[in-house]
Amino acid sequence: MSKKTVVYLIIVVLAIGLLLSKYYEYKEKSLDELFTNVKSISFGSLNDDDKLTIDKKEAIDELKMFLSQYQVKKIKDPKGIVYSEEAVFRMNIHTKNKSLMVFFDKDRIHIPGIGYYNVLNGPIDKGRLQSFLEKYVGEN
Repeated sequence: MSKKTVVYLIIVVLAIGLLLSKYYEYKEKSLDELFTNVKSISFGSLNDDDKLTIDKKEAIDELKMFLSQYQVKKIKDPKGIVYSEEAVFRMNIHTKNKSLMVFFDKDRIHIPGIGYYNVLNGPIDKGRLQSFLEKYVGEN
């Protein structure tokens, strides 16, 4: 095999890899697929003084089960999306390696640094998220 053939082969393999990663990034998926290796979940205001952290496995599994019922798809061009403070439910998801801030609106989700997602079978039941929070407030 010549050097030219090897270079073309490497370019083709890299291009296929890039296309597959973009396909996976923008394909429809279950909302819980966005959060893997969850260690704890924090709820609260933007300052850390009023934060509640839940790290019980049962609670995390319950939340992931709730989130799994929603299908999401990443938005390619999120220009013009505006959220009002009172319409958004905010949560921090702590994984083994990082912490993700997640903003839930009725039919959209924003994860800063990762992107915006449309909820395809929404709206998200923020009342159920709130009742989940209230259920575990007394246990911490």
